[in-house]
Amino acid sequence: MKIIRYALLDGGLPQWGWLDAKGCAHRFRDGAQWGAWEMSNELVPPYKLLAPVVPPVIYAIGLNYRDHAKE
Repeated sequence: MKIIRYALLDGGLPQWGWLDAKGCAHRFRDGAQWGAWEMSNELVPPYKLLAPVVPPVIYAIGLNYRDHAKE
């Protein structure tokens, strides 16, 4: 079992679900992502697989800043 985050192709908010051994996506019963999950056998209609998390900020470190400043 793999936990996934997906969005339906017809729009809507991202949701959480799980993939079975055959690669079929299923919904969680209550849609909760934390705590006790209740898995259902309800298949998900066509969906787009999303990244597991959305980072609020991306940090970059300029290790070669001096080299670029000389140019």
